[in-house]
This record gives sequence, structure tokens and C-alpha cells, in this order.
Amino acid sequence: MTEHHYNIFADYHQFYLQDEKADGDLSDCWTHEATEQMLALAPGTIGVGTVRNMTVPVTVRVLDAAPADDYDQWDQVNECSLDIPSGSLVIAGCTDYFPDAARIPVVPGSYRARLFYGGLETLNDDGLEGGDHYEIALWPAPPLKASILKSRPTLPLNPIVYDKARYHINESFPKRLSTDQVLVPTGMYLGWIIDHNLHNPAFFEECKELIDKFTRREIQASNIYEYFDGCFDSEMLSPEGNAFTQFYFGVESGEYLKDYEVHLVADRPSLFHVRENAKNYAILTTFIDQRYQDWVSQK
Repeated sequence: MTEHHYNIFADYHQFYLQDEKADGDLSDCWTHEATEQMLALAPGTIGVGTVRNMTVPVTVRVLDAAPADDYDQWDQVNECSLDIPSGSLVIAGCTDYFPDAARIPVVPGSYRARLFYGGLETLNDDGLEGGDHYEIALWPAPPLKASILKSRPTLPLNPIVYDKARYHINESFPKRLSTDQVLVPTGMYLGWIIDHNLHNPAFFEECKELIDKFTRREIQASNIYEYFDGCFDSEMLSPEGNAFTQFYFGVESGEYLKDYEVHLVADRPSLFHVRENAKNYAILTTFIDQRYQDWVSQK
């Protein structure tokens, strides 16, 4: 048996385990059901949901056989299979730099993974601090269908955080540029969402005047994003808005920023150098409209 301990930044309320050679793309796998079960699966990859999108403690145990069925200290226990043909298991947060991610050498083959979730009800009011912790037991076993061995108490479903402005205020942010520009790429996308009635009106009730001003083009969309402290999450969106955003917007795996680079950034130094104005918003609307129409036609 080997035991490995990590502190992983669970950005977007998740971290993953995958075979070294697997694609690792879970962008279409975090369905509503998967989010509730805190488990998303793709070939050679396991996505583990977390209740915080902060750094969380994770233990991985590689065993010779299944562990004892003792779940008393855990809130949730899931079980699934994972193929590791390369013999190298990668564990990381979804926005970590893959070459720097931790690796565990294992005997190549098919494994069973039992996922333990503890301390899920220990979060403070803002959800940033808590005693949540996660453990994964792996042992050689033939593939079997995923199952829930213990369900957590009914908890409010964590919103999916799609982006936060503060994520981008770092050493790579252009030094001579106003930090207000960090609001523009996601702010304009939020504007498109509102213009196409893909937002959740109940969520925006408290700032209805801002929405009205935006629709009259008296303010910019980034002003609305700023009102919510530069946080863009699933509670802001309608069910269809969430489905499309999960498909298209993902900072790491979606196409939005790729389209933004092609159609708006062009020869500018960075995506944050794009100004929020009527011309650029019209360009953005055109390419997102096309992506949305293609998505709708494929549903």
C-alpha cells in the first residue's frame, strides 16, 4: 500500500484524477446530476466535486484490495472505475498546469476508485473556510458501473463558479492597464446572456435598475459584473443559460476565449486590452449568436 497527501486548489469546485495519456476533458460531464453527486466521469478520468473552490486536503491510497466498508466518518461515498494503462496517475486541480501536476506510479491496468467526502457541512457563511476533506482509495479491479455507496445529507447545491475577476489579477496582468479591464471579457459575455434572456431574473431582482440601464445602454455590462464583485456563477443563469455556458464558456476547456482572441484581441497585447464599447460588443454578439445557434441545432 502507498499513501499520498496533497493540498489541491479545487478551482470550479473540483479536482481530477486521470491516466497520464487520457484526454482529461470533463467540460461536458459536469451535468446537474454529476454536480449533485460530486462525481464526473470521462474515459481515463475522474472528476471529484468539492464544496469549496479553495485549496482542499486530498489523500490518495493505492491498495492491493478493496478497503473495509466503514463509512461512518464520511458524508458521501462514491465508487467508480478508472483505467490507468500508462501506469501514471495524475492528480490536480482543473486549472493547474498539467506538466507540474502530481503523479503516482501504479501498475498499469483497470482500477476501482472509492471516493470519500468528509466535513461537507463545516463551511463558514462565505464558503471560503471549512474542514472539508477528500480521500480516494484505489485498487486493481475489473470495470464496474459507478455507484453511490453513501449519500450526503441534503445540502444546497453549490453554484458553479464560471469565473472571478480576481483570478486574473496576478503577475501576468498588464502592469500599466487599469484593473477595471479585468471585468470586460466576462462582463460582455454576461451582457450577451442578459440580452438573450438566458439569465435568472430572480437573482438579479436586487439590481433590476442596473439591468434596465444596461438594456437602454446607459451603462456597460461590466458594471453589472462589478456589482457582483466580479463573480460569474450558475445562480445568475436560467437552466438553458447554464447548459450553454457549461458547453461554451469554460475558461479552460470552452471556446469563448478562443473566439474572443480571434475576433476581438487580434494584434492587441492581451485579451484585457479589448475595450468595452458598442463596436466590440456587436462583434462579440455576432460570434456568440452563431455558437448558440449551432449549439441549439445540435441539442
